[in-house]
Amino acid sequence: MSDSPSHRAWTVERFRPGDETDILALFRAEFGRERTRAHWEWKFLHNPFGGPFISLAWHTPDRFLVGNQVLMPVPLCVRGEQVLAGHSLDLVVHHDFRRQGVFEHTAKHAFTHLEASGGVALVAFPNASSYPGFVRTLGWKRIVEPSYWTLRLSIAAKLTARVRIAPLARLLDLPIRMAATRALAARLAASRAATSTFSVEHGETLPVGVDSLWDRQRIEETLSVWKDARYLDWRYVRHPEARFRFHALRRGGVLEGLAVSVIRDGIGLICELLVPGRGAALGQRLVREMCEDLRVHGAQEVHFLGADRGFFAAALADFTHRPAPGNVFVGRALTDEALTALMADASHWTLTYGDGDFV
Repeated sequence: MSDSPSHRAWTVERFRPGDETDILALFRAEFGRERTRAHWEWKFLHNPFGGPFISLAWHTPDRFLVGNQVLMPVPLCVRGEQVLAGHSLDLVVHHDFRRQGVFEHTAKHAFTHLEASGGVALVAFPNASSYPGFVRTLGWKRIVEPSYWTLRLSIAAKLTARVRIAPLARLLDLPIRMAATRALAARLAASRAATSTFSVEHGETLPVGVDSLWDRQRIEETLSVWKDARYLDWRYVRHPEARFRFHALRRGGVLEGLAVSVIRDGIGLICELLVPGRGAALGQRLVREMCEDLRVHGAQEVHFLGADRGFFAAALADFTHRPAPGNVFVGRALTDEALTALMADASHWTLTYGDGDFV
């Protein structure tokens, strides 16, 4: 089939109100899972950073959706300054229309819209099988394969799946859970002794002092998501389907560190971990306090996905870690080649679980 528009059975248009019904139906049909309207509207229609930047490929004769490119507007921190980027996600192409250029044409259409609205960069976390398409056809750079950290507090769920008798699984798990609890308590006591002038608060509201904390953090970042109170409020407090917890490290009332977590299917997920100055002792104190809070609320394991220049490894010293090849981070600038080169260097980035579309 010719690539010229006159020979295609589809045409690309911008999103119009009401198109979300077709977008969600195509997502469900191709991926076999549901994306709720509330979630979709929170992410795209109620996003405080702009958009929606959505380009749709419609079958011309019969007017049905054959593919879409969706860019979630996200603020990036580039050397301490805020810029607008597009996070490519929820990319769908109808199975009967693959290898016809739908991916490339909807992408370029959406990129043009983003650039016209002041956007300067693109980021994404495609899986290992799809990221080569971003690199090969659209000029994205493969930046980094994040690491995955795990702390085991219990194996009751795994034992239940194996023995299929919940009381027996809990009995078998008891020595493991008790040993993990004692180990965490000992490490937490050591952290509290080493950082005795600090305290940690846990709650479901955004702590006071986030913007002051971010003002200190951002000057240390070369590249990251911009994590001021406005972003964190939208990303976590206003999320329509999950209840996140905030863990605030303070000294004398001043916010000195912040973590965000959520429990999903018995797994505690660390979404954010900010400590200006990146001190290992303070990072460990915050992480250990958070892990104890997650344990009390029923988490059997604690997980974190991320990449940085070494602070995460120090703060998560109690965890085991491994590469996470299933979630490759890619990106590029829209027009600025110097910014693309800056983005392509993995050592410039601070990435966390919450930066992706995972929670």
